[in-house]
Amino acid sequence: MPAALACRPDMPVDQILSSLGPGTPGRESDLARQRSHIDWCYSAPTLNGIDERLAAIPGPWASDTRNTLRKLSPQSLRLTYDLLAWGKQRNLRDYLALEMQLTRQVIKTADFIEGVRAAVVDKDRNPAWEQSRSLQLSPDGMSIGEH
Repeated sequence: MPAALACRPDMPVDQILSSLGPGTPGRESDLARQRSHIDWCYSAPTLNGIDERLAAIPGPWASDTRNTLRKLSPQSLRLTYDLLAWGKQRNLRDYLALEMQLTRQVIKTADFIEGVRAAVVDKDRNPAWEQSRSLQLSPDGMSIGEH
């Protein structure tokens, strides 16, 4: 797959991935078994919508996924969601350029520092995310600001 992406840097990523086909036949993976749930949950138009859809699915996959998402930085979730939505029909070069721009700003935020503290320094895995302000990607993906 990396070669397919590298050889076609101006083609939208979703088209490249679709052209690769369904994968190798054989035993269905756990991820493949959850595919319909994944598609439905993550096609929600908002992060709250994703959470609501996960809450509606019985079983450990949805509850584990929901618990994992709730532990993550709200700023990082928002930026990731916005970046994926923005980049869906963009080429890999533009997507990676914006991701690099975001990364350069995110590493200066209180949430990034707190995440490093919780995961690497103290290793308590109990970050206290800052809720007052965070970075936000503009709808056109061309600017990053605080809100």
